[in-house]
Amino acid sequence: MLRWLGWWAGLALWSAVAVARADAVAGRTVARDAGDLAETTTAPAETVPTPVEEAIPIDEAQEAALIREVGEGFAIKRTPHFVVAHNVAQALSDDLTQRLERTYSAIYRFCGHSTIDAHRPSRRLAVLFFNDRSDFDRFAATIGFPAANTYGVYNEPTNRSAFFNVATDPGMIELQQGVAAARANLEQMNQVLREIRGRRTVVEVEFADGRRVQFTRSQATAEIASTRHRLARIEQRRENLIQYVNRSIIQHEIAHQVLHNAGVHVRGARNPKWVVEGLAMMFETQPGAEGAGIAGVNQMRLQDFREAVAGGVPSAGLGPDHFLQAVAAGRLVPLERLLTDSSLFTGRGEHGTADYALAWSLMHYLHRTRGEMLAAYLRELGQRQPGVPVSSADELALFERHFGPPDESLTRRWSSFILGLAVRSTSYR
Repeated sequence: MLRWLGWWAGLALWSAVAVARADAVAGRTVARDAGDLAETTTAPAETVPTPVEEAIPIDEAQEAALIREVGEGFAIKRTPHFVVAHNVAQALSDDLTQRLERTYSAIYRFCGHSTIDAHRPSRRLAVLFFNDRSDFDRFAATIGFPAANTYGVYNEPTNRSAFFNVATDPGMIELQQGVAAARANLEQMNQVLREIRGRRTVVEVEFADGRRVQFTRSQATAEIASTRHRLARIEQRRENLIQYVNRSIIQHEIAHQVLHNAGVHVRGARNPKWVVEGLAMMFETQPGAEGAGIAGVNQMRLQDFREAVAGGVPSAGLGPDHFLQAVAAGRLVPLERLLTDSSLFTGRGEHGTADYALAWSLMHYLHRTRGEMLAAYLRELGQRQPGVPVSSADELALFERHFGPPDESLTRRWSSFILGLAVRSTSYR
């Protein structure tokens, strides 16, 4: 009898890590293998080719300040509209900077198409890109940002975005190590089976949880094939998580930075949080010819919206009555609270996910059905002054002046429109 130390019990744990990581709601970052690091701060600054639009002038004082901020071992990478201080491999920095520029262009196309006032910044937007998760955490602590379970951030007071190589996140490292060990064990088991003679030979497998199971050669072969299939699914979830972080999270945080520097949001002013988050989520989708968010539906947020409305029951045939029932049950907040309560967007978990989905859905609805009114509303918000308080009553009055009262009638029209959108599967689900 042959004995093999099994590992199947660990696969569910590794899969759960990947799924939990993909459920983060707010600031986060990119993922790829790290490769060689930039070795010196004295290397010439690399510049991404300039598009048709003229690049923002180089500001060497700004670049020097960034290097002082992050310390030795970082290099400067320029794009037409961004300056990035980083210590990652060139392939990783190239991927990030291309995404920055695509998001920047998508936002201005979106604003132009939607007649939303947006001016061009006079300085390149500053981004920090750390190779190590621990360095990102230390930076986050200096700005008072709770970095746990996040992958990046735009910080309004410092006007910086910061990200890190998610391959260095402890959860991702654990996942990568587990998958690698599993693949090695599979190959070892195959080698053992190749050495077995006779169809009736019994193989005893000891699982990670202490269970021992006996297999014949054919049973063990079938189990290995099944486990290879499960492992492939887990590896796909890992790749999907990378794409989720790489696309949705970076574009979300950079959208915050661009919109705050374009005057759509006023830095230091009381910007309604549902507007700030709702607009950023319009740019989590892949940019299209007219700019991200114009023709596309954010399928991740749509599915979050539908799940909150459904409350765990089958979601076919959902309508406004189901939405109102979800509000009454506490799964969703009323429209008035969404418009006035900024604390909704500081939480995570199921409620945080639902609140973000609500903000996206209202922004998407107003853009698609009340575009001129939305542009006028954003123009008025763009006239607010830093440090001037705005009461909840004033916030509601401004919304009502442009869109009508936030009552049941509007709630029904809004929820009916969103629940009528076509649902497609997403790679990170």
